[in-house]
Amino acid sequence: MRRPWQSMARARKARSPSPLARTPLRVVELFNDRESYFLTFQQWARNLDHNREMVIARFGDFNYRRFRFYLWGAAYEFLSGSLDCYRMIIR
Repeated sequence: MRRPWQSMARARKARSPSPLARTPLRVVELFNDRESYFLTFQQWARNLDHNREMVIARFGDFNYRRFRFYLWGAAYEFLSGSLDCYRMIIR
């Protein structure tokens, strides 16, 4: 869900030229890597779950749960479209 202040900040940024626009460089390609990031975070979370006992023994239950929450939460945000990650090729 977009919040009103995010839209206003984007509108302000759109009115002023970006630092890239003031250079001879141009965006040649733009990739949305959201799906790849979802798959990566999902696999990391599965690996963590698979190694639960070892992680708890080494880092404690609190850190295991905290990192598990982070990994599965990030995976969900990428899957739901709430979080994006772009890669640009600039020349």
